[in-house]
Amino acid sequence: MIVVVCPLSVDVPMKRRPLANWVLIGLIVLCFPLPFLEPDIVGQYMVLPRGSPSGMLLHVVIHTGWFHLIGNLIFLWIFGNAVCAKLGNFFYALFFFGSALLVGAAHLRYDGDPAAGASGAISAVLGMFLVFYARNNIRYFVFAWMAIRMKFGIYEHSSVWAILGWVVFDLVGLFVGEAGIAYKAHLAGYLVGFVAAFTLSLLRLVRPERYEEFLTQTLELQGKAKEPERTRPLPDVETPGAPPAWFYEERSRFLPSDQGETVSLPQEREGPPWSPPKLEDGLIKFRCSCGKTVQTPAENASTEIRCPYCDETLYVPDLKPR
Repeated sequence: MIVVVCPLSVDVPMKRRPLANWVLIGLIVLCFPLPFLEPDIVGQYMVLPRGSPSGMLLHVVIHTGWFHLIGNLIFLWIFGNAVCAKLGNFFYALFFFGSALLVGAAHLRYDGDPAAGASGAISAVLGMFLVFYARNNIRYFVFAWMAIRMKFGIYEHSSVWAILGWVVFDLVGLFVGEAGIAYKAHLAGYLVGFVAAFTLSLLRLVRPERYEEFLTQTLELQGKAKEPERTRPLPDVETPGAPPAWFYEERSRFLPSDQGETVSLPQEREGPPWSPPKLEDGLIKFRCSCGKTVQTPAENASTEIRCPYCDETLYVPDLKPR
């Protein structure tokens, strides 16, 4: 049986450039040839055997194969960018290498075999993502092969279910998984990131945007962000999420007339068809002008958010039940 789950994207608007995560990814790529060029130096100073203090930090930049490297970079790019944008570049770097130290210590305590790679620290990033973006969706590709049957596809679920799925995968791997994978380091990473984010959220050292909801808010352990009072009237029409202006101008053409005469429908316009915003499972879903569907918690009605695909400022229509 072979199962491959690869994340593709997350619907997280980012207000800051995640420069620290970009630099970290570049550093990992630059260090990739080292185990093949200088295996003795890498083995002595840059992995996690006992008695190598430098390896407690440097093991995160060493990878032993293409699949190992590419898999970690995909997760680091998708989830690391979002967490870095939330924490800020300096604190993200501090969190990442601090997590590497804690995960490395846990690996040495409960496993002890030589290890390298950033997957333990990346698991800490996933644990933090789970708290900060509990209601945001994750799109991922799944490939499953069992005996003579094969199945694959692209799915989208909330981060809670998606990340818990990866946690369960590592838990199962701990008992029946193949050798050579540091499952205990992965699980330690999830715990480190989750506890760190939960603490930062409860102490309000990191605050959600108006259109976000932390896991502590979902669990009603923390009050929701207050919506600031508006100093200007709401926009009239022509805002993403509302019908375009031509819809209102021409709707009289296809409404029933007093004389009962037949009227023709307006000609189809170029671009993606407009669909009315809708409220489903506590989420308002509407289309951005870029053609992508955006969703946000119903509490964000009548506020402004950013499209996670084109970064355009959007006005959220008020569809909350009265």
